[in-house]
Amino acid sequence: MLKRLLLCFLLLPGIANAQFTNGQVLTAAQLNNAFANTLQLTGGILTGPLSVTSLSVTSSPIGVASGGTNCAAASGACLDNITGFSSTGFLERTGSGAYTFVADPLPVAHGGTGSTTATGALNALGALSAAGIYDAVTAYSADPTSTTDSTTAIQNATNACQAGGGGVIWLRAGNYQIAGTITNSGANVCKYQGAGPGNATGGTSGSRLVSASAAADILDISSSGGTYVEGVGFDSSVTRTGGNFLFPSGSSNNGLIRNVAFSNYFQGLNLSWNNGTVDHALFYKPVANTGVGVNIGGNNAGCIVLNDIEMFPPGSGSQPAYGVKVTSSQCLLISNSDVIQQGTDLALIPGNGQAVSSTYVSNSFFDTAVNGVMINATGTGNVIRAVFTNSWASSHSNVGVTVENNGTGVVQGVQFVNHIGINNTNYGFQINGGTGNATDIGVADSLFANNGSHGIVVANGSTSVTLSGDRSGAYGGVAGNGGYGVFVGSSVTNLNILGNQLVGNTSGSISDNTAGTTKTIKANTGYNPRPSTSITVTASPFTYTNNTGDTINVFVTGGTVTNVALGGNTVAALTNTVIPVPQGASVVVTYSAAPTMTYIGY
Repeated sequence: MLKRLLLCFLLLPGIANAQFTNGQVLTAAQLNNAFANTLQLTGGILTGPLSVTSLSVTSSPIGVASGGTNCAAASGACLDNITGFSSTGFLERTGSGAYTFVADPLPVAHGGTGSTTATGALNALGALSAAGIYDAVTAYSADPTSTTDSTTAIQNATNACQAGGGGVIWLRAGNYQIAGTITNSGANVCKYQGAGPGNATGGTSGSRLVSASAAADILDISSSGGTYVEGVGFDSSVTRTGGNFLFPSGSSNNGLIRNVAFSNYFQGLNLSWNNGTVDHALFYKPVANTGVGVNIGGNNAGCIVLNDIEMFPPGSGSQPAYGVKVTSSQCLLISNSDVIQQGTDLALIPGNGQAVSSTYVSNSFFDTAVNGVMINATGTGNVIRAVFTNSWASSHSNVGVTVENNGTGVVQGVQFVNHIGINNTNYGFQINGGTGNATDIGVADSLFANNGSHGIVVANGSTSVTLSGDRSGAYGGVAGNGGYGVFVGSSVTNLNILGNQLVGNTSGSISDNTAGTTKTIKANTGYNPRPSTSITVTASPFTYTNNTGDTINVFVTGGTVTNVALGGNTVAALTNTVIPVPQGASVVVTYSAAPTMTYIGY
């Protein structure tokens, strides 16, 4: 009786919670249910039927329905017994008291890559980067401290960008060691974006690709999607003996290279693409004697634009071979650029099978080199249409500008307008037919002063040359030229020297040595009108041909003259006559006693 009462007292809370009535006799099943709902038993469950005098407890796992796992010992199978926990994959809590399983591999929607391989994961990370950004450091382990090689990492970012349909390859600020060559040959637009090119002497203020190879290219782009590079610097930790820092080539159509810098280069930028722009590029510390800042060649089918190009080595002892070297181009625009202390600042020099066509240079400065601007075709090369406006080529150790043809092709249609060429050791401007022919060359409204020799030279083999409105002599506090203002060789045809100011030169204004009659030399201050000059009269009938370049008055005085003819027509039958004779025309004087003849400018 005592045991029964004690049990009843112990069960009162559970019975109350289970809504049993006082004095009710419970079965074992009812007690088990009551305990399961209110008080968990340890060691087992009640079994019955229960008698008044007995209560037994047996050891048994708590069932799932009672909140247990139906397991006697801990194991992975215990969780499987719980409804909803028998699936596979990753467990995800979806809400209060709610769970679900997510597939393995973890899908992208749940923060995974959906891939079971490292390569697949890398590609997925790149392809699914926010707004198509492929972070070379965080996603591909590029090293911005330059401690380890980053070639493979940036190559992986490039590959992922192409596989993902294009985007931006992000290069965080730092120096990236590049032991090999990064290539981009896909069909999509993948732009290399840095934090800026850094300063010219190094540091980590920008994003810089630093070559550890003497000759390997750093970045080669032949992607048909184009070449896009911005805010990136290129440098080398070793002395370069070959190779390019940046090489857009092949089918790389269109593109923009902006805000970049090249230091310690053998060849900085090699352009062999179609329709591309280089905007704000700095070139510093090239390899002496052999380096090239920008090389333009290959089969360029469109227009290349160079704007705001700055080139300067640390001193004349490190002058490279060329600043900008052009061997093949169908259209080239150079503007607002400053090229200093190169071997030749700008060279348009096509060779066999090459052509440089439609070159337009404006507002650009070429200074302190061996040669400022060199235009010279060799072999079968051609230069056709090259126009310079508001340009400067001064302080060179040889010639400011040279236009010549040393091949069998043509150099044709070269024009300089508002050009300045002063303080050059040799000539300010030289036109030279060379072994070929330079034709349709013009220099207008330009200034040449204090050059060591002549201001302008028109040498043998030049045809259809026009000098107009130029000032070749002392000007603005600058002394005149050490030779003539204009010097003309002996075999120049179709020459026009018109309206130039040619005073203050050491040797004189114009030295005209051409015997050709197809020329005009008039209205030049310091030269025209021609002064009174004696004509040596030889045997009758005597012919005098005007080769001064301008119309002159020919005076025939004294002697016994029976006929004076001009152009086959008699203009006088007496002595003491004056005949206006145009350039190239001939006057024939028939006499029995020789007259005296002189001419003076008209």
